[in-house]
Amino acid sequence: MTPDGRFLLYGEGVNIGRVHSQLWVYPLIGNRRPFRLFHGDAIERDAKFSPDGQWIAYTSNESGRDEVYVVPFVAPQSSTQPENALSSGRRQISNSGGHTPKWNQNKNELFYLAQDNTLMAVTLSIRGSTFAFETGRPLFRANPSFYSLAFDVSPDGRRFIINTAPQEKTAPITVVDNWLSDFSK
Repeated sequence: MTPDGRFLLYGEGVNIGRVHSQLWVYPLIGNRRPFRLFHGDAIERDAKFSPDGQWIAYTSNESGRDEVYVVPFVAPQSSTQPENALSSGRRQISNSGGHTPKWNQNKNELFYLAQDNTLMAVTLSIRGSTFAFETGRPLFRANPSFYSLAFDVSPDGRRFIINTAPQEKTAPITVVDNWLSDFSK
């Protein structure tokens, strides 16, 4: 939700066949008619408004693999404004795969999980409609749970909480060959 409580981001769809996850925006005041953020067949998910509500970070597979993107969010002025007008100014943040973007509260850093589950930090410089960013730098390797790739960052961007999977431990396997011969005696 935007900080002013005017818009809510949500995902809709299934990742099977031609029906794909899509990002939608629901206006909580005014005409209250939801609109799709982007058009196309890409799977879009993990969308988050920036702390000031002027940018959206999200994950998309439009390049063939999951990558993190940021796009400016300009609230539609009317119900006739084309929905895909929001996609102008889109910037690809990750360059070797990424997902699950999170903003820090002062809007000068964006975090995401790289394809190998390394937590990455990207320094941002945002002034009005000008958006610049540096190449992501690795912070540490995470071991997120398969079922929940959730993590969160403290407001100052210095601490993280990650839903992790336990370390797998393998027990030795004993193979008994020709075991039926033991019963014939």
